Amino acid sequence: MNPFIPETMQAAAIDRFGGPEVLQPHVLAVPKPRSKQVLIRLEAAGIGVWDAEVRAGEFELGKKGFPKVLGK
Repeated sequence: MNPFIPETMQAAAIDRFGGPEVLQPHVLAVPKPRSKQVLIRLEAAGIGVWDAEVRAGEFELGKKGFPKVLGK
C-alpha cells in the first residue's frame, strides 16, 4: 500500500439509467493500476456529448454494471 494513494475517491456516478437526476456523488475505491498502467490524480473532469447517452442507457461505454462512472 502506498501512503500517498488514498483508498477511496469521490466520483459522480449513476446506479441506474435515467435523466440528470440519477447522477449522484459516490465514494468509490481508488482503482488499482495493472501492469503497464499508471494511476493519475484528477482534480476536475469534463463532460462529453456522449455522457448523456451513456447515462440514459442508449450507448454502452466502459465497464458494464453499476455504479457507472461517466467518462471512465
